[in-house]
Amino acid sequence: MKHLKTTYFRILPYFKRLYIPIFLFLCFFLPFQTRIVFFTGKSQIFGIYSFYNTLFYYFTDLIITFVLILWFYFVIKDKFHVEQRRETVCVNSFLFVFWFILLISDLVSYETISAVSIFGLIKLFIIFLLFCFITNIVKFEKLVKQIFWLISVSSIIQGVIVIFQYFLQRSLGLKILGEEYIRANLPGVASFKILFGYRWIFDQIMHVSREALIVRPYGTFSHPNVMGAFMAFSALLSVYLLVVAHETWKKVLLKGILSVQIFALVISFSRVAVLSFVIGFGIFMIATIFLRARGTGSLFKNNFRLAPTIFFVGCLLLGCFILFSPQFLERTGVVSYGTSNREAVEDRVLYQKIAFNMIAKRPLTGVGYQNFVSAMDEYSPVALKDYQHQPVHNIYLLIAAESGLAGLMCFLGFIFIIVKKALKKIREPLVLMLLSVFFGFLFIGLFDHYPLTVQQGRLMFFLVAGLLFALAIKADDPASFPAD
Repeated sequence: MKHLKTTYFRILPYFKRLYIPIFLFLCFFLPFQTRIVFFTGKSQIFGIYSFYNTLFYYFTDLIITFVLILWFYFVIKDKFHVEQRRETVCVNSFLFVFWFILLISDLVSYETISAVSIFGLIKLFIIFLLFCFITNIVKFEKLVKQIFWLISVSSIIQGVIVIFQYFLQRSLGLKILGEEYIRANLPGVASFKILFGYRWIFDQIMHVSREALIVRPYGTFSHPNVMGAFMAFSALLSVYLLVVAHETWKKVLLKGILSVQIFALVISFSRVAVLSFVIGFGIFMIATIFLRARGTGSLFKNNFRLAPTIFFVGCLLLGCFILFSPQFLERTGVVSYGTSNREAVEDRVLYQKIAFNMIAKRPLTGVGYQNFVSAMDEYSPVALKDYQHQPVHNIYLLIAAESGLAGLMCFLGFIFIIVKKALKKIREPLVLMLLSVFFGFLFIGLFDHYPLTVQQGRLMFFLVAGLLFALAIKADDPASFPAD
């Protein structure tokens, strides 16, 4: 017995150091959706598959659970200090009150409560705990930079997959990594029509014509829009690493990584993802120039040249848009060979009308968490087609429709506290970059639902929120941001 106790105390420090490497592996594995799928009675609506009514257990869920178990163990054993700052308590209160409101909305909406909503609440609770974990363990700039590098390396793997998928116009057989089965003739696959099926400008120059339907690449994500958001997110992290890099080899490597990321971002043909990157990049660069002019902040006192980075990223975007200008003109509706773009816009407007009807009729409790799709027929002004059973493409309307206005207020309060605290520490370049990325995700939330409804979207959103808040509250400590 004494021998076992001695062994326990010997291995205890190793376990305490284990949750950081596992968390770093989670950041690296974020874009891969290796998972087990559990279909429910509502997984198909009139024969059309509905992801919103299907249960998914991801490998990343397993990693998160293991990390949290280790963390809780050391918290209980008093081997880990938990932040008790007023800001931390406040932001966590808003987050878990929001979860409690979601639970109440489900209990009140007893006619639609299901295994989907219960399972979704459990998973959302775990994601909220992950946010708490991040705000407690992230104390130094070095750890955040390691996360940035891991995500950048992971994005290279993802970028290669995306490029091959696009030019081959099919999946690559990477099912173990969560790759969707992609073929042009499959119903529901994200695609658009373009005259002569040109995939890029060289097809037009060489007069290479193909089938008019172009399949958008997925990577290992559930949809090209989510893949585009990841590429925008990872590209902004690479921009930060490039700006602060001193060694020539790092700058060359990061420029190569950025080239792949932006190329993959553009061929996602996700308009919102591209705009979110431009917004995040613009906020970071404009704020950096402004703060440098004022001579404030650790980065801005040094003689870093921003012009080469701005010029390089600008040339990449311009070059990629030239290569795929016909495709983007089609996707934006400027030139429309098909009708997919017009139909997509009309569907999103319809979803918004349904959401407003839900809010008007059930402003206090909503229709229940993850019940939007199940209840939308009742609130639709027109008879819905089979494929139109989707969540509203706006996270703010979705929250208000499912949990009521109180739930929306709690979520907005959570965002407000993070942004307010970050703005006070905007002189720190790392805080500024994460705030820029966070604003990008808030912008995406105006036009799509995946930051809250899709596993990888949630992980990106709450990872950025957690890192941003952790660094904002720790920026008071000089040790957290050592001078270069």
